[in-house]
Amino acid sequence: MQWRIYYGDGSTYSSNDGSPQSASPYDVQAIVQPDKEAGCANVGRLCLRLHDWYYYRTDEELWYGGDLVGILDLLLGREPIIALCQGRMMPTNRFNEIVKIAMSDPDFPQKSARKKLEHP
Repeated sequence: MQWRIYYGDGSTYSSNDGSPQSASPYDVQAIVQPDKEAGCANVGRLCLRLHDWYYYRTDEELWYGGDLVGILDLLLGREPIIALCQGRMMPTNRFNEIVKIAMSDPDFPQKSARKKLEHP
């Protein structure tokens, strides 16, 4: 599995379900994917969360998170983005439950450290 998206209603959508462009673009709470950044110490899995927007880059085959200004910059620069999803606020206790599930997802490598790109 390449990635899994966790939504506020408890549902998920993964690379096994379809393409990044087919993912529901609303109410994203977290995205998990293996850490495959070249030249860096791997931390097992990346768990993107607390971002306003999430986007998928075809050149790196990875999801990233950002804010509105960053997204506009990427889109105006014609970066290879094929999917764009919006994060959403929710009660902290429910958000923490979703992140806990994402962090323990058995379909991804064990997490060994945090990376800056995971959350703002």
